[in-house]
Amino acid sequence: MERMRNEAMDAFVERVSENTDIVRIVQSYVPLKRRGNRYWGCCPFHHEKTPSFCVNIVDQFYYCFGCHKGGDVINFVKGIESVEF
Repeated sequence: MERMRNEAMDAFVERVSENTDIVRIVQSYVPLKRRGNRYWGCCPFHHEKTPSFCVNIVDQFYYCFGCHKGGDVINFVKGIESVEF
C-alpha cells in the first residue's frame, strides 16, 4: 500500500534523518573501520568476505558496492530490521 503524502510527516522524517548520526546507528549492527571520511565494513544485506559496504559521514548515507543497496539512516533501519515505514 502506497503511503499518502503528508507534509508534516515528511518534515518529521527529514528532521530525524538530519539529527541522527548514521555511523552510530550502523555501527550498532555492523563493525566498521574508518578510512578518511568514510567507514567500511562487510555488508549486512548479503554475505561477503571483503568489505564493500561504506558509510559516508559527510553526506550521511550508506552504500554497498557489492549488492548496490544504499540510502539514508531511515532506509538502513527499514532494511536491517525488515520493517516498512
